[in-house]
Amino acid sequence: MVNKVTNLRAYIEEKSTPCPPSGCWLWDGGVTLGGYGILGIVGRNQRAHRVSFEEFNGPIPEGMAVLHKCDVHSCVNPNHLYIGTSQDNANDRVKRGKGRDPRVEFCKRGHPTKEVGSRNKWGHCMICYEALKKRMKEMYAKRRVKCAES
Repeated sequence: MVNKVTNLRAYIEEKSTPCPPSGCWLWDGGVTLGGYGILGIVGRNQRAHRVSFEEFNGPIPEGMAVLHKCDVHSCVNPNHLYIGTSQDNANDRVKRGKGRDPRVEFCKRGHPTKEVGSRNKWGHCMICYEALKKRMKEMYAKRRVKCAES
């Protein structure tokens, strides 16, 4: 629990693993199913990349998001993080080929996405999402964090 930590910067550096090829700092603590690091601060879970940004770069303006330059959700390297709007985040996802268009009939793996119930509330293909949840649970159960290639 971070409320007992006196130096948050040192804690972030201690709880992350540097990945030399990409420069990412991969979060070794708890993670969400989407791969974002989570950090308990005074009894409240927060996203580790947001905590890292604030600790190293200063406060996040109200209503703004912290985005990843590196596209690695578990990265907490403050040099890979920047402030943007939700629209900036959506534009970035589309630019990187990660955006989800509700008019698309098939996901990138070929599963049909037009039928009712074929997408979750975030617009993800349910077949791919369930497979992702299974992979993430297996991966984090083993507590291995692999270095993402850039």
